[in-house]
Amino acid sequence: MSAAVRLALAAVLLAAATAADAQICRWKDASGVHYGDKPPPGVKCDRSVAGATAAPSAAAPAPVDAGDADAAAKDGEPKPPGSKPAPKTAKDLDAEFRKRRLEKQEAEKRAAADRAQEALKRENCESSKARVNGLKNGGRVTRYTAAGEAYYLSDDQIAEELAAAQRNVDLSCK
Repeated sequence: MSAAVRLALAAVLLAAATAADAQICRWKDASGVHYGDKPPPGVKCDRSVAGATAAPSAAAPAPVDAGDADAAAKDGEPKPPGSKPAPKTAKDLDAEFRKRRLEKQEAEKRAAADRAQEALKRENCESSKARVNGLKNGGRVTRYTAAGEAYYLSDDQIAEELAAAQRNVDLSCK
């Protein structure tokens, strides 16, 4: 069966199913099997097609109005089974787009801030390691007073500075 015939058959079945109290009729002619609610004149109709009546049965659930389903959902009640959400308006779609775009921009800002923080942490770590290495290599360590006068650290002061520098390494190089 070709796609066009299938499509025509589906359209006829859909049209027949929506008509109130309509019955589906099947007939054969030279071009094949056809379905519809009215056969051509002089054609014998077979109405024993499964589910032939298009009228809603007692077992079938009543159709749900989309507005009622949305109203029920807004009131905190769950939507009835089989209900479809109402289509979103252009305003809703635009608001969702703007929200996603804002969230993306905020995420990019946080990522940039995290990268900058990580770079600063690496720089502090390298600086602290260089200070520890400079104090361990020995030699005279010079400091300056507020007046700009130079003085040399004693061995005890160098040990204290080395311990402080090592603490900085431990904190900044995690």
